[in-house]
Amino acid sequence: MMHATVKDLSPWVEYEFRVVAINSVGVGEPSMPSKQIRTKAAAPKVAPVNVSGGGGARGELVITWEPVPEEQQSGEEFGYLVAFRLLGSSTWIKTVLASADVSRYVYRNDSVAPLSQFEATVGVYNSMGEGPFSRIVKVLSAEEGRLTCTEMHEANYIVSHTYCCRTGVV
Repeated sequence: MMHATVKDLSPWVEYEFRVVAINSVGVGEPSMPSKQIRTKAAAPKVAPVNVSGGGGARGELVITWEPVPEEQQSGEEFGYLVAFRLLGSSTWIKTVLASADVSRYVYRNDSVAPLSQFEATVGVYNSMGEGPFSRIVKVLSAEEGRLTCTEMHEANYIVSHTYCCRTGVV
């Protein structure tokens, strides 16, 4: 009986295999697929992307990101770790979101001043451990009223140009 080793497979993904014989006569027909085999779980290796935020109601800080695809979650009990801090602070506020499907976190605190600048990052975890965090981004808390992008630009607020153009208001 012959055997083969397949390397560099992703953790916690189901694979099936087929065998093809090749000789001097040519290439044979592929075998029937093997039964599906799931690789072992591992801590995640991929951080969320496109972390951003802003908007919301007074006293809110909204943080958003693109969910990590299932095939990159690397195991069961996948979730997100959200960390943020007021710009200039050394203390991170952290929260755990125990769902693979979530892509938005809203921190509510009436003491958050309108348009306060925060640093935010989003990490991942599963039953095997923690994975990486995203790069740190700057996010503004909600404003008192609804300002247009032009009004915010004229007031010298720091605003993500892409977000502004997409929604028309922040």
